[in-house]
Amino acid sequence: AQQQELRELQALMQQMQQVQQADGSGRTLTLASPSRKGTTTSNTVGEIALTGRAFEELQKYTRVEIDKVAAALDAETRRRLRDESTLRAELGNAIAQERMDRSVSLAKEREERIRESSEFRQEVGVAIRSWHEQSKSEKSSGFDGCWRTRAAGTGVEISGDVLRWPSGVQVRMSDYDADGFSIQLQGTTHRAQLVSGGVEVVWDDGDVWTLEADAASNS
Repeated sequence: AQQQELRELQALMQQMQQVQQADGSGRTLTLASPSRKGTTTSNTVGEIALTGRAFEELQKYTRVEIDKVAAALDAETRRRLRDESTLRAELGNAIAQERMDRSVSLAKEREERIRESSEFRQEVGVAIRSWHEQSKSEKSSGFDGCWRTRAAGTGVEISGDVLRWPSGVQVRMSDYDADGFSIQLQGTTHRAQLVSGGVEVVWDDGDVWTLEADAASNS
């Protein structure tokens, strides 16, 4: 509406300038009637005879109105530019905040996955070690059974790779094969050699262990 008003005032100013250039002291101003769609029709509203001071006042008034409308348009344009700039800044801040929140969320999710992965690896490691220990203890060394020592007459139970004395002492074989096995006692390695068809073992200190009858028959 303000732009339409400015155009009409500018058109009126042009007509006044054209009339001002005419010869003679008397001036006649013909005003055209604007159409509703913004175009100028050929029908005239009327003729206004202006002379001297009245014509100059009308020109002055028209310039003032044009300046007012132009200033209003300029103010409206500046306001819209400020609003657009503010909207862009707010949109930029919202996008930046969204990206920051997303980055924080992704970082937390990554840390959580790393922690879960680490815990899972630890659980798997514990399970594997436990399985190895159990498998190792359950694995038969080929010497399972109760062995009677000749020197003391004590019965020693061998199960898998573990030797158990009646006193509760347990010793794990440090090495074994089809011909014998070794154990560590007080930092010293002792070797037992299988003899007599697998029913006796001879130790490197001279002691002999004999496999008892039930175990020997099972063997």
